[in-house]
Amino acid sequence: MTIKNYIYNRDFTISWLESHQQSGAFDGFPEEGMNFKKISDNELEYYFDEWIDVERKEDAEIPFITINNEIEGKKMLKKLRPINSVTVIDFETTGLSVEKDNPIEVAVLKVCLESNLVQAYNSMIKLPEGVEISGFITDLTGLTKKEVSQNGKDITDVRTNLKSFLDDETLVIAHNANFDLGFLSHHFNIQPSHFMCTRSIEFLTNPHLSSSLKDVYPRYLREKEQTHRALDDVLMTFEVFEEQSLVHGDAFKFFLNKVIQTPERDLSFIPYNATVLDFAKKYSLKK
Repeated sequence: MTIKNYIYNRDFTISWLESHQQSGAFDGFPEEGMNFKKISDNELEYYFDEWIDVERKEDAEIPFITINNEIEGKKMLKKLRPINSVTVIDFETTGLSVEKDNPIEVAVLKVCLESNLVQAYNSMIKLPEGVEISGFITDLTGLTKKEVSQNGKDITDVRTNLKSFLDDETLVIAHNANFDLGFLSHHFNIQPSHFMCTRSIEFLTNPHLSSSLKDVYPRYLREKEQTHRALDDVLMTFEVFEEQSLVHGDAFKFFLNKVIQTPERDLSFIPYNATVLDFAKKYSLKK
């Protein structure tokens, strides 16, 4: 089964508006001379909801999410009561430290296992006073302090939205669960009971290969540049998760609440309910 679900995306919305502006569709209206790159996410979401989203009824070429209803892993997940949904999460942050650094963007994608209903949320997050975004992070993500300050939501508002996606009956998926769930816990006081880490799954099943998302994705799917933006990474992680669940079938349940410790990367956070599989000593002995 394939379901089309249209999600607000800032860059896509600006591109759509600019193309219609150039075509003369806005002549005589306030949007005729508007610089869409300078308006807030709230205003852009209005245009998306009122104008762009309507075009899905006319089969507009808007990005969509494909969900395969027949994968074996999905049938297995339905057996893991009380889990009734899957939520993929990704944070972009000012750095790697859960305690010292801050989230600057988050995206979540929730899929109901019974109905295949898809819900998504994506937002920049305002930084505390005096906190900066380094040049390295800007080069990596494209996010600047000015953009986050102008378009970001208050962290309390983001927390309210995240809680609506992360109830006790959802399985939370992240490509580096100890990182994303660490920021979720430390900055939003949310600790999911059930999770899977696609990076850990890849390390355990393909230990001789890179477990980085940019390398794992083409291994299962196709070549794709990783933008290091939250929504793009969530969509990539969701597709990897689907492929992993298809490959491993009923054995997939082994990976529930598992994280790995390796010599090259210390666990910055141990999620609630986690079992840590420690490979640090094993790999150190080989050296």
